[in-house]
Amino acid sequence: MDACPDMILKLDKNPKMEVVLGNAIHIPLRANSVDAVLCISVLHHLSTFDRRKRVVEEICRVLKPNGQAIFYVWAFEQPNGYFKTQDVLVPFNLHEIAKSGQLPLIKFHKDSTKEERIINNSIPITIAEETCPKWFKTIFGTKIWKLLPSRQSLPPAIPAYLQQISVQNVQNMIVSGIHRWSPALGRRLINIKVEEQLAQEMSLKILEEAYAEAMSTLRAVSYYRFYHVFRKGEFQQLFAAIPEMTILETAFESGNWYLTAEKKDPKPKSSHNISI
Repeated sequence: MDACPDMILKLDKNPKMEVVLGNAIHIPLRANSVDAVLCISVLHHLSTFDRRKRVVEEICRVLKPNGQAIFYVWAFEQPNGYFKTQDVLVPFNLHEIAKSGQLPLIKFHKDSTKEERIINNSIPITIAEETCPKWFKTIFGTKIWKLLPSRQSLPPAIPAYLQQISVQNVQNMIVSGIHRWSPALGRRLINIKVEEQLAQEMSLKILEEAYAEAMSTLRAVSYYRFYHVFRKGEFQQLFAAIPEMTILETAFESGNWYLTAEKKDPKPKSSHNISI
C-alpha cells in the first residue's frame, strides 16, 4: 500500500500481488482481516506523536488477533553522522536532483558515506505538537469538508495520463482548464477563438510551453523531506500508549530502529476442566 499513485504505477506487475492506493492513517481495509504488516519508513515521516500513534492504531485495527507487525524507522543515533535535532528536513534524492542541468555541489571525502553526507546536509527544524488552532481544525475538518463533492474514484496519475495523450486526441479536444497549468497561458487564451484552439499547432504549442514552464520551475526548486528520527526508547514510549499491541522485539540495525509487535487476542484462552 502506498499513498503515491506514481509509486504504484512504477511497481512491477505481479499477478500474485495486489497493490492498494491508500493512507496509513485511514487504511482502506476491514478490521481483523490482515495476518501480518510490514511498516517500513512510514512513521518517521509523520510530524507529531498523535499522528504516529494513529498509524499504529490503524495497523492494529486491520490485524487479526495474534497477527504481527514489523516497524522500521530512522534512528537518531547514527554511526556515520550526527543529527542536530530529531525533526529535520533532509534533501530528497540528494545525489540525483539537478539544478539548471547540474548536480548540486556536495563535498565528498574518501572516508565519508552517503548517509553521512545526507545527515550533514539536513536542516534542523522545530515542529509544534499542535500544528494549527483547534478552531481551524473544527471548521475545515467538519463543516467545509462536508460541503466538498464526494469522489467515487481517484483520478489517474498525471504521468500515466500524459503518456496516453496522442496528437490525434489533442486535435479533437478543446483546450480547457489550461490556466491551472499556467496562468500566463490562460490569459493569452482568453481572446483566441475555439476554432483556433482546436488547431494542432496551437495545441502542441500550449503543451510545449506548459512543459517548459513546469520544467524551469522544477529546476529552480530544492526538495526536502521531513523526518522525525527516533531516539533509543522512543518506540517503546509510542507503543505504551497502545495497550492492544504487545512488543515482541526491538533492536538497532544499520542506522534504524526496528520493532516487532503482536496484536493481543481479546478472547482469553479458556481452560477446560474435566471432572470425573
